[in-house]
Amino acid sequence: MAGARPEIGKSMAPHLLTTTVSSDCEYTPEDIRQVTEFEDAFEMGEDMGVDMRGLDELDETKQRLIMHIEKKEGSNYKQEVAQDLVNVSKDDVKKKKKLIDLLDKFQEELEQFTVEEDQTQKHGKRGSAAIESLLKTEGATSNLEIDFQQKIQRTKNNECLVVVSGETSAGKSSVLNLLIGEKILPVHHNPCTSVITRISYGKQRTAKIVFRDGRLSSLEDLDGKDKWKTLWDQIYVKDENERELATEVKEIRIFVPAILLKCGLVLVDSPGIGENDAMDEVITAFVEENDIMGFLYIVKSDNAGGVDEDRLGSLLKVIMEKQKKKTEGGSTTPFDPKCAIFVCNMWDLVKEHERKLVFDYAVTKLGLYWPGLTETQVVTMSTRKCQREVDVDPQYILPEYKQFLDDMKELFVKALDRRIKTTYKWLENILVRSVHHLKIIVRRIDNSEEDLATTMKNVHSKLTRLKEHSHDFIQTQRIKLDTESKEITRAFKEELIKPQVKFRICQWIDGETPVDDDWDTIKHMSKKWF
Repeated sequence: MAGARPEIGKSMAPHLLTTTVSSDCEYTPEDIRQVTEFEDAFEMGEDMGVDMRGLDELDETKQRLIMHIEKKEGSNYKQEVAQDLVNVSKDDVKKKKKLIDLLDKFQEELEQFTVEEDQTQKHGKRGSAAIESLLKTEGATSNLEIDFQQKIQRTKNNECLVVVSGETSAGKSSVLNLLIGEKILPVHHNPCTSVITRISYGKQRTAKIVFRDGRLSSLEDLDGKDKWKTLWDQIYVKDENERELATEVKEIRIFVPAILLKCGLVLVDSPGIGENDAMDEVITAFVEENDIMGFLYIVKSDNAGGVDEDRLGSLLKVIMEKQKKKTEGGSTTPFDPKCAIFVCNMWDLVKEHERKLVFDYAVTKLGLYWPGLTETQVVTMSTRKCQREVDVDPQYILPEYKQFLDDMKELFVKALDRRIKTTYKWLENILVRSVHHLKIIVRRIDNSEEDLATTMKNVHSKLTRLKEHSHDFIQTQRIKLDTESKEITRAFKEELIKPQVKFRICQWIDGETPVDDDWDTIKHMSKKWF
């Protein structure tokens, strides 16, 4: 053994003991798990050169030793998760490029069928205008061009906004600091978040303060706790009476070199809804103005399950109503309740024999207010313990923290996948409905042309038949006319040659002559007739 193990007695607290002794002695995780005495585990830690600060329980000591072995083996779980997120983000970029190409292509195809406005006025709606009119009628779109632009712009967005909220004093800031890897957010027992804080990746530690009147204030080189404290002292409202009044700051945008955020993940620290009207308006306005893709809710486990039904129900109502309104307008991706994680924090304060009961109770209560909740969406964690280990060594990742990181990765994957699928589904629906309407239009055109062809064929047939019968008809009418004319002439002649008729015609006197001609001329003509 490289050094003697200190005597451990009741007067010496194990968490005060540290060691810098190193050894070539090798232990395996299985060796550590078989240890049943704290003194033996502590001695192994000395042999391995492990920093033993803060430990006073056997299980915690064994866990740190195992994490140390994993570190020596080159394992860095947080970096592995961060790299997985980056790979997922890169794959998402490729998918979005293909999707944008499809959206652009479809727009180009529609533009080929666009007709001028004056033509549509003269002949009714034609081309893409006719299709869009039908799509509007059935509610598939309100304005196809605007919808396309919104879908393209949203698809180009590489950020994944995850809103973080929770119970009062549930450790929301502590959870965020743990994920970020830096203690930049103030941790208080009383509620302190009074504005939206958007935390994104940046190579340098900077911040931008966005005011409600449009002003923008930038802060550079925020290295060191003192500079962060100066920022929060200016922003956060701790007086409960003052917190009921709306602050002039709309939101704070923080940029830090956190490896988990390189993928485009954006953590949004939000005021607790249900605290007062001013704080409710802050989160309501943010949800209404932004595309929320994920949700992280921190539960205070040491409070009999820690679920504030009114607060959780109010927050869900805000998210669902605002997102539904924006979704119906085509301006956002529908919020998916599956893209949510509920962290039962302060789990170390729950007694061992009560943990299953408390967990089941929390799941039941959450399920009443969160649609489709599954048990896998609820995780238990002690941020205090996880942070303690990370403070000793950033590569000391407790199993519960690993599970939380895995769940965050799954949420990120689901959120990005949903954004892609939602746009694909919208495009598919537009295509399917457009094809449907085009088929109807073509069918109507085909039917119209077929009816016209049939009508023309019937007319041509009738004209042909009429032409064929016209000659016979005319000949028949001529014969009939000749026969009737001869019959009329014969009857008239018979009437004229009667003596009394002849006398009356030939013996007229000058006063009875019905014409202006002289009598001799008429008499001469009468002789020709008779």
